[in-house]
Amino acid sequence: MKQQWERLEAWLKANNPALLADLNPPAIDAEIRELEQKLGVTLPADFVACLKVHNGQRGRAGSLFSKGRYLSVDQILSEWTVWRDLLEQGEFDERSSAPDRGVGEGWWRTGWIPFVSNGRGDHLCLDLDPALGGYVGQVMEVSHDFESRCVVSNGFSEWLGGEVKDKCHG
Repeated sequence: MKQQWERLEAWLKANNPALLADLNPPAIDAEIRELEQKLGVTLPADFVACLKVHNGQRGRAGSLFSKGRYLSVDQILSEWTVWRDLLEQGEFDERSSAPDRGVGEGWWRTGWIPFVSNGRGDHLCLDLDPALGGYVGQVMEVSHDFESRCVVSNGFSEWLGGEVKDKCHG
């Protein structure tokens, strides 16, 4: 994880210093434990390691990743809470999804933890509640408008490695 961030930070320093400056300092253990408690999950170790490098971004200098802004611990909880509240209010009762193999049925599930947001209701999520054939911690895309629920990567480290490679041009 540290090597991925070092490579990304070096690229940002040379190519987009404003985006580098937009990254938050590391999350502390107490923040991560509190997030896990409120979400009712244990976050994957590689994702926790990522938060311990940078606790998301402030969101004032564009998106760090191809699908959107990297969320902080507080932003993760806020986005997750919005989705959970809509689920509990029955907002998704009449909606059906078209999940990839290994992704659970439903418009949204409480085991889907958003960590990237485009600011318009679409997220990349850690899937901590996969269906048969899926992987705990797989990265999936969730849209507020479209029924597809697509697996983007089998795990967070794999996903981040691809993002860094794409941004840093190989």
